[in-house]
Amino acid sequence: PFISAMLVRRFMPRLLQWILRVKDLAFYLWALALAIVVAQTIRSVVNSGASISTLLSISCAGLIACCVQFACGKIIGGHYADRISGGQALGQKNTVFAIWMAYTYLLPLSSLGPGSYVLWQNLINSWQLWRKRVQSK
Repeated sequence: PFISAMLVRRFMPRLLQWILRVKDLAFYLWALALAIVVAQTIRSVVNSGASISTLLSISCAGLIACCVQFACGKIIGGHYADRISGGQALGQKNTVFAIWMAYTYLLPLSSLGPGSYVLWQNLINSWQLWRKRVQSK
């Protein structure tokens, strides 16, 4: 991404200007990536034929890992008077690569672990943003 950005900046100034003019482009790209991750995870679940208990176990493992990492990040961040950044730094992961690796080289069902982590982290982040907004009113 960095090299692509430098090439666009150097050799494609019109494209750069268009990108800079599009309001909230990063948000829409993130939403598209999240939709693809969710679709891939659902596809893996539907095609797996695994039992409900197996699916719930994998999803719960993703939830536990997510909560533990957010909590540890908040504890560590608290020592530096920045709980929010600590929680985000340790809890928020880019697991698209892990999902791709699991789906491509392991059983497709194994992509449910990192896929559920993505869903849990986004639910936790949404809840935190909602709570912050409610408290600030």
